[in-house]
Amino acid sequence: MTEERSNTTLDFPCNLETYAYEALTDVGDAESSERLYRVIPAETFLEVFASDRSHMINPDDGTWVSPPPSYPPISSKSTRMNLPFFIDMTENKDSREYGKVFHEKEFIEYFTSKQ
Repeated sequence: MTEERSNTTLDFPCNLETYAYEALTDVGDAESSERLYRVIPAETFLEVFASDRSHMINPDDGTWVSPPPSYPPISSKSTRMNLPFFIDMTENKDSREYGKVFHEKEFIEYFTSKQ
């Protein structure tokens, strides 16, 4: 039996506006909110995302930190590893091709009607 986990008591599914304003904390308070979101068009993500799972290997002894998935690593036509660019939340020239980074307040305002 799988244990169900939830970080909210909201109904599922619910719209982003409800979730953002009732489940996320510090929404609208840019001073205290450090959350950043990288928004990537689905087509771009599916076309270019790649991870060779090297981030799952302990650098000290070469063992797996967690068992790897049973399916092959995800690669793209151009690379076998670009995960660092997807998780980098700075807007540098190398990461811009992997979507746009939003501060939480900016993200919520952009994707909801509370603009």
